[in-house]
Amino acid sequence: MKKNFIRFKECNSWEGETWNFYIPVEGNEKAIKRLAKILEKYPSYTLYPIPLSEKEVDILVKNNNEIGYMARHDKLEGKLDFSDFPNKSINGEEDPFYKGDIKEYLKGEK
Repeated sequence: MKKNFIRFKECNSWEGETWNFYIPVEGNEKAIKRLAKILEKYPSYTLYPIPLSEKEVDILVKNNNEIGYMARHDKLEGKLDFSDFPNKSINGEEDPFYKGDIKEYLKGEK
């Protein structure tokens, strides 16, 4: 089965870094639309609507040579779940996606 991914970009001013998280499209179509709406309130994040193939994402992740707070490219797995949003506080932060916490909204991630 062909897998496609949407890029979720976090620009973290505290660390001075940018991180890219690739969210699987298949099975997450509704949740991705909801995420796009949620991100209207959070300018540090961008969701790119053009999907990338799994092969493209694997190349980005494999060639992830920059050293920083965390990997610049990260391929995610699982189903997005915003059932607790916005009541869910991750790491005590008001920002629900801070420092890669988009991962916390994926169920069944490897």
